[in-house]
Amino acid sequence: MGLNTEVIVRPSMGLRVSPPQSGLCCAFIAPKLEISNLKTMFSPEDHKWMSQALKLAEDAAANGEVPIGAVIVLNEKQIGTGQNRMEELQNATAHAEILAINEASKQLKNWRLDGATIYVSLAPCPMCLGAIKNSRISRLVFAASDTSSYNNSTEIESGLLKKESVEILQKFFRNVRRIKGDSGVKAMPSIFPQ
Repeated sequence: MGLNTEVIVRPSMGLRVSPPQSGLCCAFIAPKLEISNLKTMFSPEDHKWMSQALKLAEDAAANGEVPIGAVIVLNEKQIGTGQNRMEELQNATAHAEILAINEASKQLKNWRLDGATIYVSLAPCPMCLGAIKNSRISRLVFAASDTSSYNNSTEIESGLLKKESVEILQKFFRNVRRIKGDSGVKAMPSIFPQ
């Protein structure tokens, strides 16, 4: 992919093993992502936000972290930023994307980030792709690909007690819909006492 190529990724349901695609990240197991199209031009706003993500990556490097930065934008306004802080926090989940999602969710007082774009200096790992999908971010733009993050020795097995797990999930969401009186898609009130 050239320097002026944008991959727009839209989250879908389910998991899959994705085969390599013309220069994109190699095989990985992550939330299924559909690459909807390739654009060859970026807007000035895209450049602005990616430049900020790159600055955050430089800041991370200066702090001895893997240099990855992320910026989340909604309606042309920054709502969250993050840079890798795994070493500082001694936390394997302190990735730039996760920290940016947490900040954006706090700012909006909502975990749903529908309509937002996340700009990341490096293609997200499977964990961060899952968080991007789960937070309902609408658009992902990344600067560089890194296939090495998908090559690990984790053995993945699935299906153990699947029926029981599905029943628990279905019961929970039936209860949510009953409490809300609708499908539970937007602005769900807390069903757990605080």
